[in-house]
Amino acid sequence: MALAQIGPLPLSRRTKRFIVIAERDGGNRERVTDGSYDAEPAWSPDGGEIYFTRLAAWQPGAESEIYAIDLETRSLRRLTENDVLDRLPDPRPTRRSLPAPPEPRNGDVVVPDLVGRHVLFEDERRRFRELGLRLRAVAFPTDEGVLAVVREQVPRGGSRVPEGTVVKVLASDLSLLYAGSAFSARVWKAHPDCEEDTNPRGPMYKDLVRRVLRRGMSRERVFSLLGDPENSDGRASDWPLGRRSLIRIDCIYFRVEFDRRGRATRFYQWQS
Repeated sequence: MALAQIGPLPLSRRTKRFIVIAERDGGNRERVTDGSYDAEPAWSPDGGEIYFTRLAAWQPGAESEIYAIDLETRSLRRLTENDVLDRLPDPRPTRRSLPAPPEPRNGDVVVPDLVGRHVLFEDERRRFRELGLRLRAVAFPTDEGVLAVVREQVPRGGSRVPEGTVVKVLASDLSLLYAGSAFSARVWKAHPDCEEDTNPRGPMYKDLVRRVLRRGMSRERVFSLLGDPENSDGRASDWPLGRRSLIRIDCIYFRVEFDRRGRATRFYQWQS
């Protein structure tokens, strides 16, 4: 049997999405949930339950929780209850889970701890390389410049390992929170406040970096598109994107770095 999430598109406040099970050819569909927005289903290891994400409504800033439904009794269990965005249930064991941590190995290099942090992998790979380590993200096709939250790490942070050790991490790409809207300079400039939970700048992020901005663009041209930055030191300028991280505590910023001639060299997200 296969899992699927079914619902009308495009997404809107009236959208309902639910979980069904079906034969792999699409036949014998059976609907098993009936929430406002149920998505990201995953089988339990014994196949007796389905774990999934439920949003109260599809709208910017809506919280989500993780549930499990028993396929025999149809009883529903709520597994999380908090004010953050809980997503992507990952029951154990699965092929995407990291293996059990190995026995501690003696060595001279202390492994940095990334678990629970929002990171840019291009920066972390450079930092690990300077320590003599290799950082490898498992099943993580992130876009350049997009933050990710690290969920697991092997070997663990604080371990002492030999130089050259490969450190594997399992992470969740946050880029889905930064897509869906075409860039509009007028709308962007009208929403400079990071305290605005439904700040529309976030969904413009992908379109902005893929279609609008270019490396080599002058500082004057960037400022004309984005307006005055919240912070700027001449070599880098920051514009708030809103509190759209998984934990929604600190502000996420969009940073543009410039060279000595005032030409854009790099675009990326960072968390204050």
